[in-house]
Amino acid sequence: MAKKLKLIFFIAFFLWICYIIKTKVLDLIVGNYLLGKKIVKYENKLKELSEKSDNGKKDIPINLFTLGSMYYDKTHDFEKAIGYFQQIISEFPDCDFAELVQFMIGDCYERLGRIELAVHEYKNYLQKYPNGKQAENLSEKLKKIEGQPA
Repeated sequence: MAKKLKLIFFIAFFLWICYIIKTKVLDLIVGNYLLGKKIVKYENKLKELSEKSDNGKKDIPINLFTLGSMYYDKTHDFEKAIGYFQQIISEFPDCDFAELVQFMIGDCYERLGRIELAVHEYKNYLQKYPNGKQAENLSEKLKKIEGQPA
């Protein structure tokens, strides 16, 4: 009887582990598929807005930011994120979230291990936004990165 209970326990445990693995893998596959569809949707919307007259152009920066954020947060493709963020800075430098975008460019470079470019972008941030939300933390971070005492 004890052997049967052990066998039942091990079978139940094995089935539970299989269920967990299947669920996680399925969630990952479905999640990546849906993310890919969202990215394509925003890229198509961006093309559509670019072809419109001036009325549709006001939505371009937010769509660029959305795409950049998706590549940054979800896929960790920092190169593509930098491309979208730099497009915002060059074409829409006065948009409401330009400060955040400037910071994000530096952060992307830092995550890619391209420290010299990150430092350059962080310094650009401090030059453009000396009283910005990230200015104090960024000054300390730059001192650490450049090897100066904090």
